[in-house]
Amino acid sequence: MKDIVLDAAAWSTKDDVYDAFFLAVGAPEWHGRNFDALRDSIAGGSINQVEAPYRLVFKNYDKISGEAIGMADDFIDLIHELAAEGCPVEVCAQASGSGGSKRARIQQSRLDDMEAEFEQSLIAVLKECADGRWGLFGQNEELEEHRYLHWPAAEDLRLRAQQIHILRAEFGQPNSVVERFVHYCSLRGANVPGEPKLARAFLDELGI
Repeated sequence: MKDIVLDAAAWSTKDDVYDAFFLAVGAPEWHGRNFDALRDSIAGGSINQVEAPYRLVFKNYDKISGEAIGMADDFIDLIHELAAEGCPVEVCAQASGSGGSKRARIQQSRLDDMEAEFEQSLIAVLKECADGRWGLFGQNEELEEHRYLHWPAAEDLRLRAQQIHILRAEFGQPNSVVERFVHYCSLRGANVPGEPKLARAFLDELGI
């Protein structure tokens, strides 16, 4: 996967972020300056000269100022969302110094909050699945019956797990609970127990 390095040292406006990205990927002049347009061009393809797979590297991330701070963080979140949905893109934020910056610590704090919310939701959803509800691990996604098993809380949990998995790869060691959940979601085949049994087994692993 190739790296696309964006030097963020002088970013202070939203346009600074857009200009740097558009120049790096060879975006057309008519490219929209909003996140819907970014999503379309990155995930949809056939718009920019440089297309995925690639990894965006925000160099001098700690020197971003003004409204570009929120824009850059939202852009990073978008890349994580696209990656969780299967788009072959990654993002890495690099501080200018050798030590951890304040904003890097803030990102770590956000990750900690995401993991706490994930684990709190996980227990309730696992218990509901263990009691007989299907749709948590996505075993029947390819079947017609899947539309009758729509479970927003389970779908949100799977998306959060993928986001945390990606963030952990960037900011720290894997989260063992998230990795086990991702593993259970990957199990397929005629000999794999049904979702309620898998949920019960996961709860047992967690000592619940």
